[in-house]
Amino acid sequence: MGNRSFIASTPWDSSALAMPTFEVTEYSEDAIKECLNYPGHYTIKVDPLANTQILNLFGFYYCDTLITPVCFQDRLKTFEHTNAYLSTTFDAELLIKICDDVFKFGRFHRDFHIPVINANQRYSQWLRQLIQEGKVFSFWWQNDLAGFFAVNENKILLTAITEKFQNKSMAKYWLYLMCQELFNAGHERVETSISAANLAAINLHASLGFRFQNAQDVYHLYVV
Repeated sequence: MGNRSFIASTPWDSSALAMPTFEVTEYSEDAIKECLNYPGHYTIKVDPLANTQILNLFGFYYCDTLITPVCFQDRLKTFEHTNAYLSTTFDAELLIKICDDVFKFGRFHRDFHIPVINANQRYSQWLRQLIQEGKVFSFWWQNDLAGFFAVNENKILLTAITEKFQNKSMAKYWLYLMCQELFNAGHERVETSISAANLAAINLHASLGFRFQNAQDVYHLYVV
């Protein structure tokens, strides 16, 4: 890629999607034009109020809007249940299996250029890496594995719940426990990133006292 300053390679995505992948680090005409010189898949995140004429002109297409839920300890609402708990002990392969089709709101699943199997693999590979780094908590209901959180510092990077426990108003117990875990580790705030299309996740975070910040529209470009 030489000394170009507007495009950054994303090898963690490239290995899963089986194509070169890049992030455009600046929204400018020069940066957008640069993408056309190299085959691959490009991502750019822009302010929702930004003028997208340049993106449309050069073939970028909308994939998602991301928002950042943020919670401080004094705003966290309590949801406790004796059957719900977190653990750092788990079968890694069982967590990997949960990834299949769980992240349907993700921008890669919504991109018509990317097969679902590759989109799933992107998340499963990311989770496997986070497990190796010791950044994953499983969550349980009594003796049943219900899902996982993957975290880095004060950020919840990934979370998924098994089909058995979906749509039962139970996720609030595990999210509360995860927030408490991060606050107890000394963090002043907990944040994550979710799709604006994922209304269940928005309602869940709002119910625990999260406020929403920093909306970004995500556009992709596929250059052959």
